[in-house]
Amino acid sequence: MQRRLAAILIADVVGYSRLVEKDEGKTLTALGELQATTFQPLIIAHSGRLVKLTGDGFIAEFSSVVEAVSCAIAMQNTAAEHRRSSDPDSSIVYRMGINLRDVVVEGDDLLGDAVNIAARLEQLCPPGDVLMSGSAYEHLAGKIDATVEYVGEQHLKNISRPIKAYHLPLSGSQFISHKRSSLNGPAIAVLPFENISGDPGQAYFSDGMTEDIITELARFSELMVIARSSSFALRGRTADPREIGRRLGAGYIVEGSVRRAGDRVRIAVQLVETEDGTHLWADRHDRLLEDIFVVQEEIARSIVAMVAQRDEFGRKRHLSSDPRSVSDNHDEAPVCSAESSHAGSAPATYERDSYGVRKVGVPQPTLPVGGTGSTSLFPRPGSYPRLQGARWSQ
Repeated sequence: MQRRLAAILIADVVGYSRLVEKDEGKTLTALGELQATTFQPLIIAHSGRLVKLTGDGFIAEFSSVVEAVSCAIAMQNTAAEHRRSSDPDSSIVYRMGINLRDVVVEGDDLLGDAVNIAARLEQLCPPGDVLMSGSAYEHLAGKIDATVEYVGEQHLKNISRPIKAYHLPLSGSQFISHKRSSLNGPAIAVLPFENISGDPGQAYFSDGMTEDIITELARFSELMVIARSSSFALRGRTADPREIGRRLGAGYIVEGSVRRAGDRVRIAVQLVETEDGTHLWADRHDRLLEDIFVVQEEIARSIVAMVAQRDEFGRKRHLSSDPRSVSDNHDEAPVCSAESSHAGSAPATYERDSYGVRKVGVPQPTLPVGGTGSTSLFPRPGSYPRLQGARWSQ
């Protein structure tokens, strides 16, 4: 097995799937031109080697960290110049990660831990910037004229040890640390639901719906729900789910739309896993306005059930201070009914306001101490009754 010390540069396009969906031909042409006329010549000019193209990105090898970082800075600055003369909605933005470590050489390819760490750093890097490991920075300090910020130890996916990271804020972006949550549970962000009623004045209704679903999800202590202020800051922005997940530190996002007509409401909602942008679940609810709170609870429980099945946390974590195990067999997993998760809670109170209908008192569900798995807050899909509503009509 042949090894050698190398500085690895990995780059990837932000929101590539969205760009291709919008205009496949234009995106692929622009990407090819940028790589052939700018990036590859810069790699050669800095004594590097293009290891391989990865569709929307590439991997490059350098014998010097100084050359690798200088090349990355030149690439990002050149790409920024291109964006100034292009449509902002179709601009190509790269993020880049750099690591210095021994690599395993297999033909023209490079393998091993060094490549994996560079790839994980690239995924955490703010768009338009460069993020490097501590080992790379140690060989760089004082050798280039650039601002470098220490952003702490990062816990990278499938890397057991924390990695020191340094950020080059070329675009002026601020690095957001993605620390592990002390809750050890899945993080969910509920994006503002889209108002498709045809009346801009109904936006308050869709916002209220979003807020109430956030509240419903927050009732489950096993989940970490991203704050409303963080998710609402992304209103109106079209972004790849993976990018949203990285920005908010969420493993899942909930998005949807609301249409209100008279005393009826239609809600479409979907759950997306941000790691790869996979749509896990989607549903549509047609209800009378008076059933709105039931629908919100139904949506929340569907989301929780799906996350529990997808996340190891949903099967292995203890659900109370008393030691209690949950079966790894989904068919034998504990199930709660639509009422059981409210055990120990006072009934909620409601009133009408400018939103139409809204909760006033939101009881905090409590877990009964003792008993068996029936106290689980993670129902299987279908374990709660599906309520029947009237057909939708304008």
